Amino acid sequence: MSTIKVNDIEEATSGGGKFAVARVHSRWSMVGTAALTDSFGISSFTDQGTGVCRQTFSNNFANANYTVVGLAGRLSDTGNRFLGLHGYLQNPTTGATDLAQWSSSGAYNDINYGAAAWFGDT
Repeated sequence: MSTIKVNDIEEATSGGGKFAVARVHSRWSMVGTAALTDSFGISSFTDQGTGVCRQTFSNNFANANYTVVGLAGRLSDTGNRFLGLHGYLQNPTTGATDLAQWSSSGAYNDINYGAAAWFGDT
């Protein structure tokens, strides 16, 4: 297998933009024993209490202005579940993000699955 190393990837057309790739991604469950089920760029996963987990990055971001996208789901009922970016919105750090999962009623809930991807400069 070969490895290609580049700093930036740009469109070939004139005036084309740069492509952004996820620097970190993860998938996890908070039901029973909270744990990652898959990840890239995550060095640790910690249960912070009902509906909240902390994910620590293997390599720090250059600053705390990265973007996170994610989703969450709960299989045991029909209530809506959302993945909130609790720590990211309130106290972002270059080395970790707290993610909070809550229902449409506003209560934090443990989820069967969550997934997130982080974009930014490392």
